[in-house]
Amino acid sequence: MGDVAYINKSLVSWSDLKWIVSLPDLGGAQSRFYGFKSLDFGGQKRERPPQYGQNRAQAPLGLAKGKYTPPNPKVAFHAHALDADQTAPFDSFLEFVRRGAPDGNSYGDVRMNWLLQVDNPGMFTEYNWYDVYIVGDSGSWEETPEGLIREVEFTCTRFKTNGATLYDSSEE
Repeated sequence: MGDVAYINKSLVSWSDLKWIVSLPDLGGAQSRFYGFKSLDFGGQKRERPPQYGQNRAQAPLGLAKGKYTPPNPKVAFHAHALDADQTAPFDSFLEFVRRGAPDGNSYGDVRMNWLLQVDNPGMFTEYNWYDVYIVGDSGSWEETPEGLIREVEFTCTRFKTNGATLYDSSEE
């Protein structure tokens, strides 16, 4: 598995990385996860179209609050870390998530919150995703020198970097 992972295509050592997933609908149960090859997410975006009125200059009077789009993550898991069998001495990611499902088996409607801390020498960054759901599973396996890899796509409603966000958080 190696001693490295990739965060947004940047090489990070496992010793500098902490990824905690919690299930708020299951009393806040949480687990720390290892065994992924990469966690990629784009930037957040807030479209703020101009608002026009009846002024003579025909120029916008201001900007709308806008539509916020959070960065939706995609994680490439090592196969054993994504869905290990019951003999594994640790919880696989899907095994943990399925605990939050009403039927104990499906995982597409399970709400998660994520905390990712990257603590490189001289730099500390904390990322928070809220209301995270699984929306895609590649279903295919990729053979790599480090073993089998499987990609899973997620969506979320909110995102913060070091406690700051692009959306209006005044009503949280």
